[in-house]
Amino acid sequence: MSIKKLIFSKHSLVISLSWVMAGLTSYPISVLAESTSSTINSPFFITQSSQKPKLDFSSTGRPNRQTDAASRGNCDGIEKKELTALVPKDGGLTISEYPIFWVYVPNDLKDIRYAELVLQDEAEQKTIERTRYTLQSTPGFVSVTVPSKPKNPLEQGKIYNWYFRLVCNSGNSFDVGGTVERVSLSSAATNDYQSLLNNKLWYDALNNLGERRRRNPQDPTLNKQWADLLEANGVGLERLTQESGFGTVVPQS
Repeated sequence: MSIKKLIFSKHSLVISLSWVMAGLTSYPISVLAESTSSTINSPFFITQSSQKPKLDFSSTGRPNRQTDAASRGNCDGIEKKELTALVPKDGGLTISEYPIFWVYVPNDLKDIRYAELVLQDEAEQKTIERTRYTLQSTPGFVSVTVPSKPKNPLEQGKIYNWYFRLVCNSGNSFDVGGTVERVSLSSAATNDYQSLLNNKLWYDALNNLGERRRRNPQDPTLNKQWADLLEANGVGLERLTQESGFGTVVPQS
């Protein structure tokens, strides 16, 4: 073989090997890029990255009374479900002069004589309001409003105690409730649900969502928001997220 042909063959071999090596090097890179792109665009990745943090109503305020720990059970004598105040474990804020409180009543009307709302000034240990209610439909979530009387508006910065008492036909009674403090809403805030959440206004956020869910009990978005609120850090009322009924109460004259 001539020297000229040998040199040409060597050059061809080098060129061929270079193309092979280039192909082997670039192939994993393109596959890796495609794999990464697929991962980022996958539904799982999007769900994980866009997941909202859990709501947080943790507080260092005074302990609330979600259930009547001293008298377990209910008017029907069954302890499976309890009268429950929809409050955080501690504290609770509002911007309302006449706040609205929510309670879960598990009993049928035949077992209930009446209900009572009591509002007290904590500092003065004085009862400001005591109102009796007739329950018209239960079981379910019910709301009670502090009557708008001249003596009743909550003062900003003061802490009040409220109690919801359920009196049974059997003569037994059960008490739940909590504390409430009225605060002012910052000028930048609004009265919509998200703003109420951002400002930790438990009673206002709960009533805003509760009334919308009462009107649209089958709305999946509202039901998800309701569950998120009851499951929030510092609340812990997961056991009530599957309850869908709403009751009504009427003040006795």
